[in-house]
Amino acid sequence: MVVQVLPYRAGAHPALTGSFNIVGFPASSDLDVVYLENMASALYLEEAEDVRRYASVFDYLRAMALSPKESADMLAQAADALA
Repeated sequence: MVVQVLPYRAGAHPALTGSFNIVGFPASSDLDVVYLENMASALYLEEAEDVRRYASVFDYLRAMALSPKESADMLAQAADALA
């Protein structure tokens, strides 16, 4: 598992509208699906264009986030500050 933190200083980003999950499947014949959930409902996006759009947003978030090491350091500092 990889953890990356997107700090507030990164500013506005395309995922501010809410969280999402991209669900992949082991069989190449099964296409990826985007899962969206809110308090009233859930939605599965299966169209290739929709999945590509969310994959692009996810790639952007990973690029803007701290590296895994920087993220771990930031989380350790935050935990130390709470102790």
